Amino acid sequence: MLPPWPEVQRQLVAAGLDPAPREGFFLHAAADNPTRLQELLQRRLAGEPLAYVLGQQPFWRRDWAVNRAVLIPRPDSEVLVQAVLDCLPPDSTVRVAEVGVGSGALLGSVLLERPQLQGVGTDLVPATLAVAAENLQAAGVMGRVRLYQADLLAGVEGPFDLMFSNPPYLSEAEYATLEPGVRDWEPKTALVSGPTGLEAYHALLPQAYAHLVPGGWLAVEIGHTQAAAVASLFTQQGWQQIAVRPDLAGRDRVVMGQK
Repeated sequence: MLPPWPEVQRQLVAAGLDPAPREGFFLHAAADNPTRLQELLQRRLAGEPLAYVLGQQPFWRRDWAVNRAVLIPRPDSEVLVQAVLDCLPPDSTVRVAEVGVGSGALLGSVLLERPQLQGVGTDLVPATLAVAAENLQAAGVMGRVRLYQADLLAGVEGPFDLMFSNPPYLSEAEYATLEPGVRDWEPKTALVSGPTGLEAYHALLPQAYAHLVPGGWLAVEIGHTQAAAVASLFTQQGWQQIAVRPDLAGRDRVVMGQK
């Protein structure tokens, strides 16, 4: 028998977890199956992120399937989606690409808002691409998407009119300080870039430049302390119209530039 919700809240707090209102969702997700409810509760008490416990995460205008093969989409990444949409008129018929498609939530959100776009998504991990394909199919946009198993853009044919990415941007030192709910559960390859945290940008920017049409845009998500360093990389490699956008908390979150 599952304990009442106040007792569940007490257990969550004792485990160092936030008993946010969404925690109560899984109490109703299998209300007619006490065994299943107990299993979900024990997974959450063990520190597993709620999105993985539920198998879904809200982002932009819908819920997206997630599991441990993909990074959990976060509200700050909606700033990247908005930056992309601001570059694309509602009737755009251009070709866009997301490098590191993950769950597919970002690319799917862009395609849902721009129903005439054609999209490409790349990722290196087959299990990650399987989640992206599931989500894009469920969103009804898979007919406008091609997914590639690729390291960044290796083997992908352009050109594209716009590219975007939320690459790994943590350093190894930063990764060691993450809260256990992230460090112990979410895929390290989607979080850690290398010793400095900038390695992914060094690799991505020249590849993106080569795959874009003249006048095409690249937008990337960044760590909130990286704006100056990433913008400098854009400048050094000849990008124009470089701009930085803040996230919901006012911290630098997106850098973009035009070829």
